[in-house]
Amino acid sequence: MSWDDMLDQSFFNPDDYQDDDTSFLGRLASFVKSDYELAETIYVGLIFVVLVIASQEVLRMQLYGDQYVPFQSGPNAWNGRLF
Repeated sequence: MSWDDMLDQSFFNPDDYQDDDTSFLGRLASFVKSDYELAETIYVGLIFVVLVIASQEVLRMQLYGDQYVPFQSGPNAWNGRLF
């Protein structure tokens, strides 16, 4: 499979689910069908938050090196701040 084929595939198609499906993906599909703009906004917001947190952790890893502790500020201190 080439990269183009992989990137052209959709990973979630709401039309594959019935409106009366009570599973998590069925409810998600009905939400996407009923309010696509809000679903897209939530999806993009979640991706943005994940990328910001990942970039902050990579920066901390670069700054603190061997003293890096995941999701803590400073070499080994926790005071509730991101930096």
